[in-house]
Amino acid sequence: VQSGIERLQASVIETQPDEGFSMSPGQQVEVHVSDGPEVAALPALVGMTEKQARDAIAAAGLSLGAILPVDDAEHAESTVLSVHSDGDTVAEGDELPAGATVDLQVATGRVQVNDLRGFSLKAAESALTQLGLTPEVVEDDTCEPSSQPGVVSQSAIGSVPIKSTIRLGVCTGEEATPSPTPTPPKPTADAARR
Repeated sequence: VQSGIERLQASVIETQPDEGFSMSPGQQVEVHVSDGPEVAALPALVGMTEKQARDAIAAAGLSLGAILPVDDAEHAESTVLSVHSDGDTVAEGDELPAGATVDLQVATGRVQVNDLRGFSLKAAESALTQLGLTPEVVEDDTCEPSSQPGVVSQSAIGSVPIKSTIRLGVCTGEEATPSPTPTPPKPTADAARR
């Protein structure tokens, strides 16, 4: 039995003597049969760190391909999220041709925060919570609240570490009231005599 990288399992790949050779009855023919392509079982990679996955891929006789960074609110930086080979998602135990290229999607440990200024406080808090972030309301009593209170400042916009706290500023100051017009003093009896 010989290994055949591109041959089907149990197919005849060679005979001795070669095809077309005349033989006498009772002579032996040697037949070589393929045991199929060499394969490697994909190890459990999802949930490993990128370094652990690199080592496991090499140990399994596979090749590391592309590493695609992915923002994910639930997984720490460098955690393998999914595994692909030839564009298909593959899982632990799947058999791949020996030496096949394996691509990884790996968590960045970060999420993208939109600019929430102008949003209602409730909507901004909900958006941050959905990203696994902790909103912290900071009341600013030096500015006037508008008719619909909303976020006027934000501590971070863009890429932030997962599980971060984001401060949202809201105005809570008193609405300005017009200064009272001073009333002229009433004349006194002394002033009237002069």
